[in-house]
Amino acid sequence: MVAETNEGKEGNEAAEIIHEAESGPMKGLSESSESESSASESSESPVPKARSDFVFLLSIGVIVAMLTSLILFNIFFKETPKTIDELHEQNLLGELSKKESSTYNGFSFVFADGLWYTQVQNPAGTTVFDVPFHYKPQEVEDIPLEGFLNTTAFNNSEIVYVTFNPLGAELQYVALAVGEFDNTLIKAFNKMPVAACDRNETNACAARPIITCNATVLPVLYMRQSEKPGVIYQNNCILVYGSGEGIVKAMERLLYNLYGVMKAKG
Repeated sequence: MVAETNEGKEGNEAAEIIHEAESGPMKGLSESSESESSASESSESPVPKARSDFVFLLSIGVIVAMLTSLILFNIFFKETPKTIDELHEQNLLGELSKKESSTYNGFSFVFADGLWYTQVQNPAGTTVFDVPFHYKPQEVEDIPLEGFLNTTAFNNSEIVYVTFNPLGAELQYVALAVGEFDNTLIKAFNKMPVAACDRNETNACAARPIITCNATVLPVLYMRQSEKPGVIYQNNCILVYGSGEGIVKAMERLLYNLYGVMKAKG
């Protein structure tokens, strides 16, 4: 009985050893696999974040490099703005496009800062200066300029009356046109413009001369509002008429004639 019991115990122990031999390594392997999997996940998770940080820093570096290159290029390689004289030289050499240059009756026109510039002489021919215009001669050719100007009265007078209707509409265009005329009188003809009104119906005109073409023998510029633009020389009086931008075009048509760029044309 003792022998059988020992044999039974030995059989049970053998079975347990076999079971441990069969299942033990698998269990260890499973636990090891789980540990390795956890370790792998914990070791792999920082990789995408590190890569994302690298890409972000690289992008910032590229942007900074591009901005730096652009700034340095503008500092060292930006073209120096040309003077009006240099633009005229390029125009006469045919180096400018039609959008920024033109010629008319031997006069060079160049476009700069939103205006057309040409060079003219004063009547004595002693001074050459640049004059800006809003329109090229070709753009005001269809505006009529007719009549006869008493050049003796104009040349002998030190002043020119500049008169207008103070109750008229769109007076901002009248003011722009008058400003161009005043600059021409002072700069080219060495004459003084005298502001006047054609009627005494506003406070602004209460202290101004009331002037029309027939009110004086002195030179008069009379700004009149009309649907169609035009210029009329009437002895000692210059009538410039139009509305809106049209009256500015009519004024420049007059100035082109006074400078000798364009001839009178009915």
